[in-house]
Amino acid sequence: MNESARRRTLFPALLASLLLAACATLAPDPPRVSVSGIEPVRMDVFEQEYALRLRIQNRSDRPLKIRGMAYDVYLNGKHFASGVDDTAIDVPPYGTRVVPVHVVTGVLDWLRQLNAFGHDHPRQLSYRLEGHMRLAGAAVRLRFEHEGRIEPPGTPRPGR
Repeated sequence: MNESARRRTLFPALLASLLLAACATLAPDPPRVSVSGIEPVRMDVFEQEYALRLRIQNRSDRPLKIRGMAYDVYLNGKHFASGVDDTAIDVPPYGTRVVPVHVVTGVLDWLRQLNAFGHDHPRQLSYRLEGHMRLAGAAVRLRFEHEGRIEPPGTPRPGR
């Protein structure tokens, strides 16, 4: 391989690695998004709406300027509800915001959860929250996922 051909193959590889390094330094540390609370808002025959409180922790030394989110909630491994929100949310560096959002579940997802709850009588419900957010001035979506457990209302606690 002559010198000219070697330069033609080396230059694109060098340019690609520089671009990847630049993108890695510009990308913020991923935030931690978890469920802080949930309350029923509206129930009818076809769908149910819940007010969900999301706790967003910015684990970066730069402000997190969220301009939209989409998310899904799973209970005990089964899809439960989904939602979108276009509210502007600014989370300071190493800061936390609890934001109210809404999720909607269809009657079939709701009945599936009710049926599972009636048969299993779980002492705790496991949940998974997954979704993505769009940041101001960024062309990429920032994905998030969090798993946790919640006690159903009226669950007796040990020692009480």
